[in-house]
Amino acid sequence: MNNSKYSQEMREETAKFIFENGRYATSVAEEANIRVKDNKKNH
Repeated sequence: MNNSKYSQEMREETAKFIFENGRYATSVAEEANIRVKDNKKNH
């Protein structure tokens, strides 16, 4: 079971858009007002 609030179709279409347009996922998310988690670890 998938707990994502985004459908599989939306995720696939978004990934396709990113790859076809040579864009960074973070910039696409920013334009779509999707919050991006910061997974960087602070050392």
